[in-house]
Amino acid sequence: MRTKSLSLLMSAASACCGLGVFLSCSPKEACATSVEMVGDSLVADIDMGHFAIAIQHPADTTSALAQAIAEYASEALGGTYQGEYTSPHAIMSYYHSQTIKDWLPDYQQLKEVSDADNKFYWNVRITTVADTPQFLTIAYNCETYQGGAHGLGVHFGITLRKSDCRRVGWEVIRNSNGEKVQELMRQGLREYFNVKTDDELKNLLFDENYIYTMPMPQCPPLFTADGIQFVYNPYEIAPYAAGRPTFVIPYDKLNDNLTVTAQRLCGNI
Repeated sequence: MRTKSLSLLMSAASACCGLGVFLSCSPKEACATSVEMVGDSLVADIDMGHFAIAIQHPADTTSALAQAIAEYASEALGGTYQGEYTSPHAIMSYYHSQTIKDWLPDYQQLKEVSDADNKFYWNVRITTVADTPQFLTIAYNCETYQGGAHGLGVHFGITLRKSDCRRVGWEVIRNSNGEKVQELMRQGLREYFNVKTDDELKNLLFDENYIYTMPMPQCPPLFTADGIQFVYNPYEIAPYAAGRPTFVIPYDKLNDNLTVTAQRLCGNI
């Protein structure tokens, strides 16, 4: 189960994270500094199960920032939508229908070999995490069940710099393998797992060497009002039962290891 689920997570990471990828807006279409967000959703309860998607997006869907969010949403959902990025509803409708179509053969096969009333589940939420004059952070949550012992939930997201819609990745943290950043990460994980020592922590991770060099999350850094959020998905560094190890490191604690780009985003310079 670990290998299969980790493989699924890696596929999701490839689609969702886009680490090191940047999206630039035209200088004449500078992203807004104040964003009015609205919501839209689609829900289908059918014989196969529950299929739902909800997206928060800028009210002005023609803006550069809105289209950057729409493009990210499409990539997170699979990256096969070929239409324009000015209609979030069209993107939702496409992936909602496509998921139902793609999952139907698996559901029919399951029904042939099992009398159990297994209902599939697909629930996607794209929501606003933080909105400041410098950046907008959105989260992508996807919870799925296609039979088996349990479902799988993944959490990704992206921070967009409003001035040019650049996607922010882990490159904005300098010397991430250095002792200062590593200790801050271990501290965050100790708090998440409610343990006091690294010896206790290492027994909860897949690899005890992680306490010496903790890998950066597959989810990009999520800039929030209080600091940078680190999110490890299930099976990434710990078993499924560990949940989603998540913690926030305040900007002032990371400041010496932030690039000028990151310091400007969080308002430290």
